[in-house]
Amino acid sequence: MAPDMKLFFRLNKFFLPLLLLFMCFVFSQINAQNSLLFPYDISNPANIILLDDELEEISGIAVHDDHIYAIQDEKAHIYKLNMHGEIKTKYDFGKNDDYEDITIAGGHFFVLRSDGTIFEIDELKKKKKDKKEDVDSKKHKTKLSSYNDTEGLCYDPLTHSLLIACKAYGGLEPGDEGADVRSVYRYDLVKEKLIKEPFMKIHLDSVQNEENESFFDRISVQIASFLHESGDIRFQPSGIAVHPFTQDIYLLSANSYGILIIDRVGRIKKFVKLSKDSFQQAEGICFDREGKLYISNEANSRVASILIFNYLSD
Repeated sequence: MAPDMKLFFRLNKFFLPLLLLFMCFVFSQINAQNSLLFPYDISNPANIILLDDELEEISGIAVHDDHIYAIQDEKAHIYKLNMHGEIKTKYDFGKNDDYEDITIAGGHFFVLRSDGTIFEIDELKKKKKDKKEDVDSKKHKTKLSSYNDTEGLCYDPLTHSLLIACKAYGGLEPGDEGADVRSVYRYDLVKEKLIKEPFMKIHLDSVQNEENESFFDRISVQIASFLHESGDIRFQPSGIAVHPFTQDIYLLSANSYGILIIDRVGRIKKFVKLSKDSFQQAEGICFDREGKLYISNEANSRVASILIFNYLSD
């Protein structure tokens, strides 16, 4: 072997381990930065609550005073649960329909229907012996419709508004927004009206780049979209929540098995992938005052559940 080649192999034998160590350090720093953007161990819930069959179609959740309030997308019921998932009281607020999410603001409960209509329920009454209570509701109509397929609702304390996430078409009128945009609208609680300009626009190409890290992932999504009957399986928000500490917007997507985190100016901070084993159909998301994250799953041939994750402070 030539002397130059021997020297080359000797140098490689010395420098290659150093290079590998350097690369490991770089990737560890990248992972550390990414973990700071999502302060939850999404693979290890602090608690898993299995729900009664009556909530197998659970579509939205909210937490208040050590209780979980839930709705399901077939009945006009608000379910009050304890932290073990037991139904303590059931409140009937109207006619059965397609209800998608629930949130709480100023002691009032707000429920979102899939056509963009919001139902406001005053502070709930005391329970009766039959564990069922009829309550009055006030209907707020918006310019959104079933064409938008509104599935996410949450309270935004910074604007004293309700944020509404559209699963499908992002515009108020045909031609307003293309099929490549998902929109979040703001409903002003003081003026009791929907702000026509979207509070936030999510461009699906940007989301897809976050969702699918490799070229092969992107090709797989394109092939699956082509074969799917609707022709579009890209990011579709099924729930929305505002983080109590960072004020970032968390958008849950059941079909994408993930959470998209967006800052207050609309920049994507992170896409967190969810395990299909743990999140068979994630439809509801909320936080409590301590920053704990709650995600509810419809049964989807299994058992409906709520997974709770502790906030990991610095």
